[in-house]
Amino acid sequence: MLKTPAIVTFLIYGWRFLSALVRTTWRHPVAVAVPVALGVVWTWYGWPAAASTLGFVVLSLLAWACTDGDLFARLVGFRLLAWWRLMSVYRRHWHGVMDVSGLVLQSCFVIYSWILLWRSQRFQ
Repeated sequence: MLKTPAIVTFLIYGWRFLSALVRTTWRHPVAVAVPVALGVVWTWYGWPAAASTLGFVVLSLLAWACTDGDLFARLVGFRLLAWWRLMSVYRRHWHGVMDVSGLVLQSCFVIYSWILLWRSQRFQ
């Protein structure tokens, strides 16, 4: 067995991290620019300015959605809807698929079962 030096491992992981960062920035420039811009505003002017900026952007998007709904839906709304479905609908079903295929740790299944049980009892 060949032991890999730690510096080589760190260099490989650093290269993978940087390449993933560049790929993410290239594929999703707006999704990367928004948190970076909020972080810069927070650093330079403090959290009240960042919260105000975020509130202004959200209110501007809501005003745009109310005034020109078709254009908003075409440019922004359908992407938000797709992201919401990914997070709320499709991701929940993967646990069952992974469990059937035997790729779930038993402790994770027990925790997930307790969460489902708590949710079902809460709405009764």
